[in-house]
Amino acid sequence: MISAKDIGRRVIVNGEADGLEFENELGTLCSIEEDYAPFGICFDRFVGDDTHSCNGYCKSDYGWYVTAENIKFVDEPKIKPCKKTNPYSALDNVLKDALAQADSGKGAERHANNNNYEDQVICVVQRLLKDHPFGGHAYQIIKKTIESGRLLKLKGKEAAYQEVLGAINYASAMCILIKEEE
Repeated sequence: MISAKDIGRRVIVNGEADGLEFENELGTLCSIEEDYAPFGICFDRFVGDDTHSCNGYCKSDYGWYVTAENIKFVDEPKIKPCKKTNPYSALDNVLKDALAQADSGKGAERHANNNNYEDQVICVVQRLLKDHPFGGHAYQIIKKTIESGRLLKLKGKEAAYQEVLGAINYASAMCILIKEEE
């Protein structure tokens, strides 16, 4: 039986909550209501949409509501209830979004190639351009050229073509900057 003493305990949610499907989503029990789905959960990462969202700090005091069968308590120490505010929550949200993009979003799709982050193009190429006078442009040209090959396989000719056009634009800007040098 779940009671008020469980508020602040870590949980894993599986199943449907407020119309979303969750699978092994980690969060915190943040409220108990007298309702159809009486248990409010604040998730560790951003979930939802612009009208209903929740992150690890219950932005806008909103938690996803689930039923008891969707909750499994995790054997972790009880933490502060998630309705308390964190002065760094905006930064925390951005960092979580950036990690999600690198780990499973565009970064993983277009750049990772099964390499550790520090061995991906984003780090390797910049190391090579350390003293290059137009390093930013050169980096973009190299990155876009590499991405075009991956995009050809993933999304087809048009996506690859557009990426090469971007590389051409960076190269053109670099040519202009070289001509401006005294």
